[in-house]
Amino acid sequence: MSKLKVFNSKSSKWQNKEVDELPLTSVMTITPTQAEILLRNGKNRKLYIAKVNEYERDMRAGKWRVSQDAISFSKNGELLNGQHRLEAVKKCNESQKFVVGFGFTKKDQEVFDVGKKRNLHDVAVLAGIDITRFEAGVARFVRCQTICGNIPKRATREEELDFIREHLDSLRITAEIIKPNVRKDNRTGLNIGNDMGAAFFRAIEFYKDVPKDLKQVKRFADALVRESKSAKLSILYETVDSPIERNRAKILRLYKARLFNLKKSVRGGQDQSGRDYRYKLTEKAITLFCHPPEKEISLLRNDDKELFKLREEY
Repeated sequence: MSKLKVFNSKSSKWQNKEVDELPLTSVMTITPTQAEILLRNGKNRKLYIAKVNEYERDMRAGKWRVSQDAISFSKNGELLNGQHRLEAVKKCNESQKFVVGFGFTKKDQEVFDVGKKRNLHDVAVLAGIDITRFEAGVARFVRCQTICGNIPKRATREEELDFIREHLDSLRITAEIIKPNVRKDNRTGLNIGNDMGAAFFRAIEFYKDVPKDLKQVKRFADALVRESKSAKLSILYETVDSPIERNRAKILRLYKARLFNLKKSVRGGQDQSGRDYRYKLTEKAITLFCHPPEKEISLLRNDDKELFKLREEY
């Protein structure tokens, strides 16, 4: 028999108990008041407010689910795992269900949260959504990198899944027009990833009810990496007669030059600032390509504002 302290959810008090095996686990409904009591026990890692806010939004939205990841306590009632979830219960002021375990050791704590976490694609497939890794990556970039409106920059898994379900058609169109072109250009180092894909996705959502503009978005995607035999993209040549087409050719050339310069930067444009730069630059290039100015363009500059707002961002 082993002695340990367990928390009684009915009386909201700690009590001593003897059990045959450790740890002792059960599903408990924890109230905001009880969460405050449980948080008093133990020395925890640094609190990340952003993570608490993520959990709180899911709880308020009624999307919080019981998982196998137990809120864990030692034999003496010291909190070893779960402070962010308990803080979220306090903040949202609503009771939530959790698996709670008592009788863990400090040694056990060393292996908490060390398993391979499922990425968004894994979670979406398990949720029954037919989606590719590229489409999931684009959705995550758009949802996490929102720079306007009232949408939080950090999204919970449930929020990301809702976003995918709502915009699945546009995500598939994005993959359809880009996927054949997702390859590395040895000369410029161009490789269309989630950041550039996110810009195309937004443009497709923005122009989906304007066929002539949507056609130009697809045309830009095709021209970006290779000359399309079917589309006969005269924009790739300087000899075209149309000033508008010549301007489109210039936009494409300036865009590729900016990408090439970014690749030559200190980190090769592979850090977060580089990804954000490519995202905004791609949006600007698509905008100008769809609606080229009458005068010949000489510079291609990023816009700080979001050029293709989604419906939920207005």
